[in-house]
Amino acid sequence: MWALCLGIALHGIARAGGSIAWSLWVTKFAEGDHVAEYMSVHTFLCGVRGVIAPFVAFPAALWLGPHVVGAVGAGLIGIASLIILPSVRFGGSGGEADQADD
Repeated sequence: MWALCLGIALHGIARAGGSIAWSLWVTKFAEGDHVAEYMSVHTFLCGVRGVIAPFVAFPAALWLGPHVVGAVGAGLIGIASLIILPSVRFGGSGGEADQADD
């Protein structure tokens, strides 16, 4: 039972941190006076993804099988993690603008 409670607690902490990071990530790309505009576009596109994804994922899972769809998803997560790694590691957007400030 203690392992379940520990797992639930860690899951809650991770979800809270993810929500904060999701909300604040836009500030790494937007200039101070454009944060609201970037956040509105970011939120809109996440909503579009949420509406379209089931119509793509369920037929793909039926056609390819859930293991293949899961493997493709894991691969895309890995690629996205590698792309974002320079920004997380060095605290910048990873672009030329950050390097020019040094």
